[in-house]
Amino acid sequence: MIRLCITGGEGRLAQALLTYFPYADAPGRDFLDVADAASCRRWFSSKTYDVVIHTAAATAHDATPATYQHHNVVGTSQVAHWVRKQGARLVYTSTDYVYPAWIAGPHRESDPVWPVNSYAWSKLGGEAVCQLYDQSLIVRGSWYGHLDQPSATTDGYTSKIPVARAAAWIAGLATSTATGIVNIGGARRSLWEIVVTEFNPNCRPISRSQVSVPYTIPMDSSVDTTRLRNLIGR
Repeated sequence: MIRLCITGGEGRLAQALLTYFPYADAPGRDFLDVADAASCRRWFSSKTYDVVIHTAAATAHDATPATYQHHNVVGTSQVAHWVRKQGARLVYTSTDYVYPAWIAGPHRESDPVWPVNSYAWSKLGGEAVCQLYDQSLIVRGSWYGHLDQPSATTDGYTSKIPVARAAAWIAGLATSTATGIVNIGGARRSLWEIVVTEFNPNCRPISRSQVSVPYTIPMDSSVDTTRLRNLIGR
């Protein structure tokens, strides 16, 4: 049995991962605050792991750039420090929002990146930290729980998948020997297609320009999953 830790244990993805790793440690922020050096020291100095899946992150669309930097860049750096000290494997969950918002997908792992907002820039900063460690794997993608919303965009494309499916793929990747970057995702669809077919058949179609968020909704953040299929055969 591998010794495994899932950071951000109270989050939706971490909880889904526990289906595959019921024996894993999955500390919430009260036990392991990755943005706090003392908290990381207390947690990791008393435990030894073979694999750390790092899902803890600041994700709110209205968080400040400083919050993203502190949790997603500094926090990832602190987790990576302890993973390196233990010689463990690091799996880092990033985002498909690192790909350029204005270029049509599906995007490959080797394609250029240009994050769409502060959150995505901070996740790319976390990627840079992980790239400095040769036993790391970066997972780019986007996943959802319940999307029963009254309206959704028809002119922005994505490869979003249910969080349960994302967890299944991440679990398989975590126990592989793959390193570098791998995309996970499903078919290229608009958000409206996802909502209207899976959650709310009365969902109203709208355009990206009608969404009230402080950044541009990507035209196409869909991803190419050839490497994923080659790695785990799905």
